[in-house]
Amino acid sequence: MEVQHLLDTNEARLKAVIEATPECIKIVSPDGQLQFMNKAGLCMIEATDAQSVVGGCVFDLIAPEHRAAWIDNHNRVCNGESLHWEFDIIGLNGTRRHMETHAVPMSNSEGTLSQLAVTHDISLKKASDRVLKRNAIILKGQKYALEQAVHGRPIKDVLDTIVKTVEEQSECQLFACILLLAPDGKHLLHGASPSLPQHYNEAVDGGEIGPFAGSCGTAAFKGEEITVADIENDPLWANYKELALSHGLRACWSTPILSSQNKPLATFSLYFRTKQTPSPDDREAVELMARTAGIVIEWYREISERKALMAQLETRVSERTTELNNVNAELQSSNDTLEQFAHVASHDLKEPVRKIKIFTSRLQEEVGDQLTDRGKTYLNKILSSAERMSTMIEGVLNYSVQNGAEQLTEKIDLNVTITEIRNDLEVLIQQKHAEITVGQLPVIEGDRILIHQLFYNLLNNSLKFTNDTTYPKIGIEATPVVNGHQAAYNITITDNGIGFDQKQREKIFDTFTRLNSKDKYDGTGLGLALCKKIVQRHHGMISASSEYGKGAAFQVVLPVVQPGSGGEQPV
Repeated sequence: MEVQHLLDTNEARLKAVIEATPECIKIVSPDGQLQFMNKAGLCMIEATDAQSVVGGCVFDLIAPEHRAAWIDNHNRVCNGESLHWEFDIIGLNGTRRHMETHAVPMSNSEGTLSQLAVTHDISLKKASDRVLKRNAIILKGQKYALEQAVHGRPIKDVLDTIVKTVEEQSECQLFACILLLAPDGKHLLHGASPSLPQHYNEAVDGGEIGPFAGSCGTAAFKGEEITVADIENDPLWANYKELALSHGLRACWSTPILSSQNKPLATFSLYFRTKQTPSPDDREAVELMARTAGIVIEWYREISERKALMAQLETRVSERTTELNNVNAELQSSNDTLEQFAHVASHDLKEPVRKIKIFTSRLQEEVGDQLTDRGKTYLNKILSSAERMSTMIEGVLNYSVQNGAEQLTEKIDLNVTITEIRNDLEVLIQQKHAEITVGQLPVIEGDRILIHQLFYNLLNNSLKFTNDTTYPKIGIEATPVVNGHQAAYNITITDNGIGFDQKQREKIFDTFTRLNSKDKYDGTGLGLALCKKIVQRHHGMISASSEYGKGAAFQVVLPVVQPGSGGEQPV
């Protein structure tokens, strides 16, 4: 009696534990009849009590797509195996749950084996895993699409990545598509739809948008999402349903892809093979990827516009460069012609002017005593004008020859050059009682004849433009400087002459420019222009400073070594 009492007590305790367990505990016979199920299991299959299900076949509770696998595993357990697997059930009230079961064989009194199983409802865990997986897929797709864009991949490749990401997160239960709004704003162009049939893609490429243009064309036209759960019977697809149905497409949902200014750029569409609407998860995935697509499309359009603008600018620059080259060629040709003309004209004019001077001098000698004072004045004026004309012709000739001559480079000791110039101007220096002070001057590279002409003109100017009451004082000094990246010397020539208005400091280097009366100071107006051109040909600079009545200072900066000459810079 005590043993029986103990057995009864233990059985009662076991039943209490089984009933209190939150997992489903069940026993299923080899033919699939439910022999036992605890309260937790009855709740999972939505049964009100055990009597309503015990003795019934559990196969009917298994989701159709999992039923065959479940029966196969059940038979294996009833043949002595212990197994673990997952499946979906559909409760008596239609609720779907994802289950995980651990099953072992249990002996029956008649010698057969039944399935004893402990089953867990893992629907929430499975849903959480799906969310994590979906988020990981979407995040990976967004990252890869942006990387492709940054690395300059074609926009089709980037949009394909975006579309495939949406398809993958749905476990390929749908077809995704992006159509781009054409530049005219009236048509849709194929963007990406790698899973749709090629014939369908070709057919919709270039389709016109409108109020009854399927899901995509209508979404682009209205700027809002369009849901068509039944393509066959929806009026929006009246003109296109044969195309869709022939490719097994039964439903379509489309939403516009907007720019940063909320203007339509494209449409993002989902196609289904059954009549349905997109799930919240699919809509969320499209919303996220559509933002990425909007960024990419807008960026590529900006790049395309910039490239087009750059191409236009390059074309305009090329055209302008060609025009400038043509103008420069014409100017060069004109300059060459003018230089030739100046050279020929000045050279040919020298002879008649020489004859005017000769015959005027002979006339003075032969009949000078017979002329009146007025006649003598006229002859003097003729001779003076001839002298000035001869000087001007010589200046024009020198200017034209210097402008076209090839420069010969050699080492020049400026100390020697100034000494030679002082000898050339000896008579004028004596007449003017001029005092010339010269510091130590450098050795530079240049054309010896042109450098001589440069300093001759500058010294001659200082001697010419003097006050009648003051003896000329002229100073020449040299200071080392850096001109750009080249060693150079700044050679300064100062005088105490009449000077000039500082406002004229640039004008004095222009051709034929005279600041003083030609009756009082002779000259051609070419001297300083020639100086400027010589300095420029030697890659130097020339400038002047003065105050009227207080002398002038000319600064000439010349490099020690001429560029391209192969000479060595001084240390």
